[in-house]
Amino acid sequence: MRKHQIHSTCILLAIACLLSAIGGCDSSSGTVTAVNVVSTPSSVTGTQTTAQGQANVADPKVAAAAAIAEQNAAKLQLRNITFDTIKFEMEKGEKFDRKMLTPEIEKLDGQRVKLRGYMLPSTIQSGIEHFILVRDNLECCFGPGAALFDSTVVLMADGETTELSLSPIAVEGTFRIHEVSNPYFGRPEIPGRPKENSHMSIFRLEDAVVR
Repeated sequence: MRKHQIHSTCILLAIACLLSAIGGCDSSSGTVTAVNVVSTPSSVTGTQTTAQGQANVADPKVAAAAAIAEQNAAKLQLRNITFDTIKFEMEKGEKFDRKMLTPEIEKLDGQRVKLRGYMLPSTIQSGIEHFILVRDNLECCFGPGAALFDSTVVLMADGETTELSLSPIAVEGTFRIHEVSNPYFGRPEIPGRPKENSHMSIFRLEDAVVR
């Protein structure tokens, strides 16, 4: 019985010393109180967890992995944007250069966004798997002479289709900066082909759904 009491006392003293070393007790006091003993397990566990967390943060690999995970989580969060969000400085007729894009537009690459606009009419009425979303329903938003930032290609998600709509629609998708050149450039068999290469579009929404 006495050995058991001595063993228990040693354990309590060891816990008290650990708390004192961590800073949870006054090291000048040699008295171990019941309160200190009762609160020791949770205090030690919390302190050890904090120490482990600090050690993990200090590890460059862990910190880098945490940063990547945070960036991926941010990209999955839906962000509402407008065509003004993806607008940049470009003179009419000027040749596109990616350096024209603002840092804010570059940051959108890979993010889930919701963009409202109009579907560019085509001959297909239903079962549409891809289309052009434009700023408004005028004839100035796509094709030669149109501002590149006034339209975006939409690629529907697997198994998703939509119907032709003349009313404004909202499209959710993964925003991508994807340059598409004029397909008629360099084809002499096509009358009225462009004399120099130009861009048809620079933005697209992938894995999209129409709301």
